[in-house]
Amino acid sequence: MRGVGKTTFLTEVGRKMSEKENWIVIDLAMESDLLATLIDNLYIRANTATQKMFVSIR
Repeated sequence: MRGVGKTTFLTEVGRKMSEKENWIVIDLAMESDLLATLIDNLYIRANTATQKMFVSIR
């Protein structure tokens, strides 16, 4: 349903979770390539150990 606050709710949840120490929050848009955007953003925002893991699974 349009206009019931879904986006506002999810934005607030994302904001709260991004304040947590061990969480990475990534905003995805339906018009983009979701998986590629997710992986790219995870790599960019991850710590060095996680980035090394990404490189090893290429």
